[in-house]
Amino acid sequence: MSKGLTMTEKGSILAETLIALLLLSMTALPLYGVMTVAERLERRSERFAQMMMLAQQVLESKRAQIKADPTQCNSSLPQGLTISEGFRCDLTVRDAIEPAELHLKEVSVILWDQASFPQGEVSEGTGTMLPESPSLKAAGAKCALATLVALPAKGK
Repeated sequence: MSKGLTMTEKGSILAETLIALLLLSMTALPLYGVMTVAERLERRSERFAQMMMLAQQVLESKRAQIKADPTQCNSSLPQGLTISEGFRCDLTVRDAIEPAELHLKEVSVILWDQASFPQGEVSEGTGTMLPESPSLKAAGAKCALATLVALPAKGK
């Protein structure tokens, strides 16, 4: 009596192995797609977090600059502050409309991720805003923050 496998048993083991590999690949391929999308989403979230931190830094620096010296109510970046490569910043300082009886300045920062710009519309980072083209509005990768700054009373 031989304990070896017969030809039909060898064939059925091969078929079972092939079916198992087929089922495994049918399960693994969709998971690969999910992992690819998750990685892309993670990179985009990380980039947006960078934009938020940079916009907050610009806003707080300008706010502190205006509080320290009320004559610095221009739309230029505070001294020593640089915008990271790959981002574009638009800083605006203007008189606040509401409430009119208070001397308030509205400081707003809009930060764009230049990676989302169509080719040909990428700029050098700071300065005047790019023209509002439909492709720029559709780009959507931007962060906008605003705050009100109370100017010190003139009598003090």
